Amino acid sequence: MRPQRPSVHLACRYPPPVRRLAIVSAVIAGLLVVLLVAASAFAWWQVRRGYPGYDGQVAVPGLTGDVEVLRDGYGVPTIYADTAEDLFRAQGYVTAQDRFWEMDFRRLLAAGRLSEIAGESAVPTDTFLRALGWRETAEAEVGLLSPQARAYYQAYADGVNAWLEQTPPGRRGIQYTLLGVQGVDREPEPWTVADSLSFIRVLAWDLRHNVDEEADRAVLSALLTPEQMDTLYPPFPYDEMGTILTVEDLEQSDLLDAGGGAERPALPSEATPALQQAATVLGSVPGAPSGGAASNSWVVSADRTASGQALLANDPHLGPAIPALFTQVHLRCRTVGELCPFDVQGFQAASLPGVMIGRNRDIAWGFTTPYIDTSDLYLEKVRGEEYLTEDGYLPLETRTETIEVAGGEPVEVTVRSTRHGPLITSQDVSSSFAIANLEGVGDVADAGEDAPPRGSGYEVALRWVGSEPGLTGEALFAMNTASTWDEFTAGIADFSAATQNIVYADAEGSVGYYVFGDIPIRSGYDGSVPVPGWTGEYDWVSTIPFESKPHVFEPARGYLATANETTVPREYPYLLSADVQFSYRGDRIRAALEADDTVTVKEAAELQMDTWSWLAERITDDLVAVEGLDGYYDEGRRLLVGWDHTQPRSSAPAAFFNAVYARILALTFRDELPEEYWPTGRGRWFVVVDRLMDDPDNTFWDDTGTDVVETRDTILRQALVEARDELTESQSKNPEAWQWGRMHVLDLVEPAFGESGIAPVEWLFNRGPYATGGGSNIVLANSWDANEDSYALTNVPTFRMIVDFGDRDASRWVNQSGQSGHPGHPHYDDQIAAWQTGESPPMLWTDAAIADAAQHTQMLVPGLG
Repeated sequence: MRPQRPSVHLACRYPPPVRRLAIVSAVIAGLLVVLLVAASAFAWWQVRRGYPGYDGQVAVPGLTGDVEVLRDGYGVPTIYADTAEDLFRAQGYVTAQDRFWEMDFRRLLAAGRLSEIAGESAVPTDTFLRALGWRETAEAEVGLLSPQARAYYQAYADGVNAWLEQTPPGRRGIQYTLLGVQGVDREPEPWTVADSLSFIRVLAWDLRHNVDEEADRAVLSALLTPEQMDTLYPPFPYDEMGTILTVEDLEQSDLLDAGGGAERPALPSEATPALQQAATVLGSVPGAPSGGAASNSWVVSADRTASGQALLANDPHLGPAIPALFTQVHLRCRTVGELCPFDVQGFQAASLPGVMIGRNRDIAWGFTTPYIDTSDLYLEKVRGEEYLTEDGYLPLETRTETIEVAGGEPVEVTVRSTRHGPLITSQDVSSSFAIANLEGVGDVADAGEDAPPRGSGYEVALRWVGSEPGLTGEALFAMNTASTWDEFTAGIADFSAATQNIVYADAEGSVGYYVFGDIPIRSGYDGSVPVPGWTGEYDWVSTIPFESKPHVFEPARGYLATANETTVPREYPYLLSADVQFSYRGDRIRAALEADDTVTVKEAAELQMDTWSWLAERITDDLVAVEGLDGYYDEGRRLLVGWDHTQPRSSAPAAFFNAVYARILALTFRDELPEEYWPTGRGRWFVVVDRLMDDPDNTFWDDTGTDVVETRDTILRQALVEARDELTESQSKNPEAWQWGRMHVLDLVEPAFGESGIAPVEWLFNRGPYATGGGSNIVLANSWDANEDSYALTNVPTFRMIVDFGDRDASRWVNQSGQSGHPGHPHYDDQIAAWQTGESPPMLWTDAAIADAAQHTQMLVPGLG
């Protein structure tokens, strides 16, 4: 008998219909996973298909000979060519490989054409940019270029266009694919010389100065007492702080009697605005964000270095973004001579040929911003299509601009201008770029007893040196090929669009310094507030002659340092700006250089990462002395006892101190200032707080919202309490576990897609957060804004560079993010870690070292493409 098979009963959790549904759901889920994986793979393929090839041979139309491109492990190219035109044609091609989307975005920005890709939301921005007329200025500059310089720009454009023609739309970058998904079919037009020159205005606008301070001061003077204004706008303490140049430097350079009016003009009473509303909030230009003064540079002559040769260090600062504003490049003529005079290495601004900051065979140079006043606001009495002058009414200059709008109808705007510049309070001209609510300036400004009837209010015109066509674009080539101080300064004389401090070092061991850029000479006023435009009294007289601008060569002390501080002592005969920049960083750098006559590259790199805080040293004793804190609240205060006032990212005292400082600013000033004028905590606010600490009964300490009169110690105690609670909530109850870097973070946001609101897109383009040290007014100037809800960085070193003429291959450089503008590419973000920690790759110079480090070789050869 066959044995009976045992019955097996499988207990089911769900009844049969539900089981069937679960099976179907599992199948569907599996299919969804497969589809998701397939979609992800397709999306990643779409991202990667735009990555350029770095190896092999490519035919580039217009080349007259073979060009070799060697790329190192960070994708940084060294380009070898036999003629200058071939060199720049190759530079254009190579830059387009890495950064064409960025270049395309910036030319749309400069031309006021962002609405073509961003839609209606960008129309106000485009309107304002059309009023500024950057594109028109660039087109005018094309005609000013010498034939040789124009040939260089054209060669660069030809190289960009060769890449554009050879690269199918789907391989130009994921950015264009994403535009297509949004229904924007962008077919980039060929690159032109004017496209390159227009980007100079983007850079110059980001480096402008004083126009926001001009309006701020006007607003606050209507709300506060003169004594309070003196507190908020302290004069530069010449007897306490250093300037870039000394009286001895001025004497050496014959600048004490340069002419041009030794007396600084006083502000006439009829030009003093009395405003009752917010007058200014300057927006920053996408792609070149501004974050406040923070750049550093210094040069040390041969007799003060360990190598016995000159050394240069530079770390310019801008607002954080990805990709970084600059890319690295080495342009090397195989034989340097008349046919090909370039052998230059450094940082280029994508869109421009040549090198902006760097070195050649004989010299090196670096930039910082001197924050000189190069713009003014003019009240204008407008009647219909006329405006008032000292000679009566004149017709406004007008032009009509058509803005193409993605997904919408074209928009026509009328730009109106006076002799002083565009009317930036016109009905059609307003945006986040503009000076918001400047209508209020014309509505309520005190223009004096002899002013014409206000009617419905005055309008406001902007005059800015960057609006004038010049030869800045040509000066880049002269700077790149100079071999001596005289050749170098002759070249930078043509820079006009923006003022910059430039430090210089050469292979002979010498160092020097110059301020370049057009600087207005004013008559009868100091540029600190808006002035009437109808009198003719406040028009610019001229600009400071180049030879009379601040400069010195081979100073006796053997070093020079710049950190955005006030440029010259009071003995200098020209007024550079009514606004002052304080020298906390500059004095720290100068003290370090003065104490060391054997400076090395390693020491220069350490100084670039210095995190000591002047303000922390200044007020810590006052905080430690606060009484009335017990137990839990006193634990925070005790962190500051014995603190060395440095702010590395691991520091608990730095975390607490900065939280306390933010609370001091909020508790002291927010009750008396409009929100848009709340203190950022940067720049002059260090001096403001310093002065207030010595004035414990100053009215600013009193909280106007309470019935009691608060004093300094009341506010300090409350700040300590609130900071303790804040860090307990955000980090830990144990103060020893606090870290400055956990709150002081770097977020890198791509300007076009990084704030799309679409999480996968933002994940693809953006990077961070990264823990950082440093802070505001520190040599490691990773600034933050006390008005924000976080301590995130608003200003960072966009790159660091150290050039050592004693060992050229020992020079160092690092970019903020990476060489590539293609998200996900290995070189999109591969320098961030080194940047974050203060490391930097070698800035190789010799052919042997470059060849040894090369990981890719691409030959660009003549051909039809």
